[in-house]
Amino acid sequence: MPFRYLDDVAIADVAIEAWAETLEDLFRDNADAMLLEMVENLDTIAPGETRQVTAAAPAVDRLLHDFLQEIIFFKDAECKFFRPGQLRIAQGGGGEWSLDGTLTGEPIDHTRHAVGIDVKAVTMHRLTVERAGQGWKSLVILDI
Repeated sequence: MPFRYLDDVAIADVAIEAWAETLEDLFRDNADAMLLEMVENLDTIAPGETRQVTAAAPAVDRLLHDFLQEIIFFKDAECKFFRPGQLRIAQGGGGEWSLDGTLTGEPIDHTRHAVGIDVKAVTMHRLTVERAGQGWKSLVILDI
């Protein structure tokens, strides 16, 4: 899970720089990094429930934003932690990006999940997803 937290980017927020060979891995790594702010141990999130997730956006950075926001939505609206499972990301002929995949998780259980800080949103500030060598890299800032 290659990512690191950047302390010098956002003072009151959390900045995550991630890199991976594929976009699917990059999206998963960003989701896990975000979830690690919310729960101390990802292994405590059991894959008891599955949700289908689809998204479309004109740019790949916006697609990452919308994907991470979906995970935050389930945390806020249903009080559930979800991790990404299978993901498929593609760019269509018109340039629009799409994501199809699954999230697996369960209701938040304070007896098993050591809950950390509450991530409120993914900001658009400095959000980037770009090719890097043979792979991809991103910068995401979370509003906490």
